[in-house]
Amino acid sequence: MIASHSPFHSAHVASATPAAHRTVGELAADEKGVVLQSPTIAAVDEVPAPVKAGISSQQNSSVSPSEASDTQTKPSSDDALQALREREAAAKAKVEQAELAQMQREIASLAARDREVRAHEQAHMAVGGQYAGAAQYQYERGPDGISYAVAGEVPIDIGRAADPQATIEKARTVRRAALAPADPSPQDRRIAAQASRLEAEALQELNEQRRAEQAEASEAKQRAREANSDDKSKSELGAAESTGNATQQASPTGIVSESSSNNTIASPALSNNQLKQVNTLVGVQSLASPRPNTILDDLV
Repeated sequence: MIASHSPFHSAHVASATPAAHRTVGELAADEKGVVLQSPTIAAVDEVPAPVKAGISSQQNSSVSPSEASDTQTKPSSDDALQALREREAAAKAKVEQAELAQMQREIASLAARDREVRAHEQAHMAVGGQYAGAAQYQYERGPDGISYAVAGEVPIDIGRAADPQATIEKARTVRRAALAPADPSPQDRRIAAQASRLEAEALQELNEQRRAEQAEASEAKQRAREANSDDKSKSELGAAESTGNATQQASPTGIVSESSSNNTIASPALSNNQLKQVNTLVGVQSLASPRPNTILDDLV
């Protein structure tokens, strides 16, 4: 701290040398009753030029080490800040590039899925024909704002047809349609299994129907054969009766004999002796020569 009285304006000066041309040491030695605690000069303008130069030199050399260090490290700090900013920009660009690559991969995946789903459902419709309906899709919006099909289905009729044969053909078509895609889904395989069961049931029903038809046809043939046999028997019997009526002869004894071109039928059947007696009684002569000791000889 500087005292309240300046050494350059003190009234007690012993030397005759003007104050403006005396050194600080001389002022301190000659001055009476003044206490100096610091050689600090209050007015530099009153000091001679050489002294001013020395003071300026001392002031310049009195810069603290920290200030000198700050002055020397200021450019290096700017370089570090610039390097940090460059690293941050590079990291940001890398993140943006990674995000762009991820977005491109996602778009490519969605596009591939869209093609796969549409090809899958088109295969169902192409083979299913009249039994398959229009495809229905589920969509997902990609990073590019485009909607991609990620799932789909085709309704298909798997009910019975009008008859077993038509049901079999329909079931086979449905099964082929269900398994038409290159990679059938679990639902597709269930539909195919259901169509196979429907085909088996219809095939069994058709076989039973055919067996029933065959049995009915066999019975009809049997009835026809029996009817033909009855007609033939009746025809033969009628022909025999007609022939018998034409050759029938009446006998006084009530005995009827029938003659035909093939044989002679005597009714009732009699032995030779009985026939002889009958012939003798009715006066019928035998065509053979009479033999002795016969009834005819006795009568004659």
